[in-house]
Amino acid sequence: MIKEIIVAGIKLNSYTALENLMHIGKNLDNRIFTTVEEIYMRTLLLAKEDEVVKKVVEEMDVTVIAENGVWDAAGENTTLRKREIEKREFFFHLMQILERNKYTVFVLGGAQQEVAQTCEYIAEEFSRLNVVGAKALEECVGADEGIINDINMLAPDVIISVLPSPMQEHFLADHKAMLSARLWYGIGSGKITGQKHSLKILLLKKLRKYKLMNYIKNEKDTK
Repeated sequence: MIKEIIVAGIKLNSYTALENLMHIGKNLDNRIFTTVEEIYMRTLLLAKEDEVVKKVVEEMDVTVIAENGVWDAAGENTTLRKREIEKREFFFHLMQILERNKYTVFVLGGAQQEVAQTCEYIAEEFSRLNVVGAKALEECVGADEGIINDINMLAPDVIISVLPSPMQEHFLADHKAMLSARLWYGIGSGKITGQKHSLKILLLKKLRKYKLMNYIKNEKDTK
């Protein structure tokens, strides 16, 4: 049975972290290419304005709701869901699975600095995880073919994307069929090492939640 919810008109799956991990683990074993993305309020707001983002998100094999505001908007923010997000259970357990099973990883980002920071973080937290390559889109002038070639030459098991949205979704939409990997894990920019809870970020989260709830209210009023 498919567990699915609709938040602000966007379809997402609503499996627990454990259920998602079991599904991904099975696909990794069977060499089935699987797409995963962490979903934030900003992701959904972008999907309301950008058809490519909406299509990519809804066609993901696994969507991991990674912000309490999304569950609040869905009206399903249980203790289990809050704990999964606060402890980043999906992220840490998946990284441990990749490390334990000796899967190879390629890190893809927008800016060189973030790619370098991501690689440093992985080396510190998951020292046995084999990062075989890393690249930032800002290093490539013009088309993305150079990065696709780099990825496919190294043939990593997993591509970890720290590209910002909507760049992340557009990149996958354009190049999914050409990627040689078992798993695409879209984490998004500024997420893997954790964001500082500055006043600006907290205010942005409140604004995004307000906009998301407004979308939901307006959709209910028009029915």
